[in-house]
Amino acid sequence: MIKVVKFGGSSLASAEQFAKVGKIIHADKERRYVVPSAPGKRNSKDTKVTDMLYHCYELAEQSKAFNKQLNQIKDRYNEIIYGLKLDLSLDEDFEIIKKQFVAKAGSMYAASRGEYLNGKIMAKYLGYEFVDAANVIRFDKDGSFDSETTNELLATYLDKIERAVIPGFYGAMKNGTVVTFSRGGSDITGSLVAKAINANLKLIECPIRHLGTEEGYKIYARLQKHLLDLGVEILFNTMVADILVEDNAVTGFV
Repeated sequence: MIKVVKFGGSSLASAEQFAKVGKIIHADKERRYVVPSAPGKRNSKDTKVTDMLYHCYELAEQSKAFNKQLNQIKDRYNEIIYGLKLDLSLDEDFEIIKKQFVAKAGSMYAASRGEYLNGKIMAKYLGYEFVDAANVIRFDKDGSFDSETTNELLATYLDKIERAVIPGFYGAMKNGTVVTFSRGGSDITGSLVAKAINANLKLIECPIRHLGTEEGYKIYARLQKHLLDLGVEILFNTMVADILVEDNAVTGFV
């Protein structure tokens, strides 16, 4: 049974995480198609590569210097490449990105480079073929997603490739203009690939403990503040003996 696996940003934030992902993929020979996200946070104080790209492009759009910020992004990828001991250079890719930023190619193009570059690293690491999502995920001229054409392109393209890495989150119009899905778009890409090859989509859990998102700790903090503002006492390492219910509503714990 052919399987499509998708990995989130936290799972691919470092060389160490890449190695874990590699073991997961190679553990099952049926995991033939991989959809990666851009590198996420390595720790709570870190910045996602997608956010770094957005900021870098904002500077370019304002005709401000952005070389420093772009080099910081390049360093993130090189750290992964060196950590995995890969014979791979992204120098040409970053030169193209720099030119496209100067030409103001758009924030969608900028954001999509996170998945694009991580996809190239993943393909090299696994020994899989790299398939640029811009060639197989189609959007109409008005920016709306073209499901029928996408399914045809993916089915035709992947029918000739036994194992491939297809970056998530983005696609392109027929003229090559890059368009992105909303945040979390890599999940959509994974489901599209699975549909095209009639495979079972397998979502791999991230090895990092989190609340469904890299922003989990912020969500927890807001939940805690909201409860404290309501006068709720929060206790840890405390056994709950009973739940108090009044008029079919929970009113407290003992």
